[in-house]
Amino acid sequence: TSSDNAKFEPRVSLSEVNGLSDTDVVNRLFILYLDHFKEKSIFNGEKIVAYKDVKARKVPHVNGYGDLYSVSYSVQETFWGSYWEAGNGHIAEDSWILGKSFVVELTKENGEAKLRIIGTGL
Repeated sequence: TSSDNAKFEPRVSLSEVNGLSDTDVVNRLFILYLDHFKEKSIFNGEKIVAYKDVKARKVPHVNGYGDLYSVSYSVQETFWGSYWEAGNGHIAEDSWILGKSFVVELTKENGEAKLRIIGTGL
């Protein structure tokens, strides 16, 4: 369902990302996250058409969380007023929202690297 899609957490086998830095793993997982929402909507058909400028950077440790990263990105949405406009970034022409960001947590366990969205960015 759409609400289940909002909780989507991309995963990849640790063997697939062997040799990559954790920042590169976060970039790869976040691209999987965005690719997911090109195919499936979060709520009421709110898919994205395209994305660009995905860049992760490590942020200082926060109690209660593991390894945190701020990921900046831009998305092109399917219609005005969607979920993708909330939080941050600025609306540009051709339905692009530029300079969005999320804080994400990277975990590695059971042979997988997993990304969890914490909230809008720093």
